[in-house]
Amino acid sequence: MSNRLTNRLTSVVDCLLQSRWGVCRRGYVKFIGSVGVIAAVPGRPHEWYPMIKQEFKRVWFCCEHGVDWWFRPKRGVRNGLVHYGAEITITAELAEQLGVRVPVAGGLLDFLYTV
Repeated sequence: MSNRLTNRLTSVVDCLLQSRWGVCRRGYVKFIGSVGVIAAVPGRPHEWYPMIKQEFKRVWFCCEHGVDWWFRPKRGVRNGLVHYGAEITITAELAEQLGVRVPVAGGLLDFLYTV
């Protein structure tokens, strides 16, 4: 399972559910998007919010944006590379409902996804 986006908007939800999460102080974090000299993603990251919300509500109806999960579109240039996508953060409670595979603390993902 990888964090690979295709030209289909549904690949955003696939990445959300299938790729690994990193550990952060709020719970777990994931960047879904593209990093490179030229960054391309399906649609626009700020338009992914309804799909992400629908998936979280399907799993745990009472979860709320800003309480149990956070969605932040990201775009910019860092170290000469374009970063274009969205950062999604979830609490441990929502992660449990989603069946998130917990990464080993102190691993490479913790370093990459530290917020």
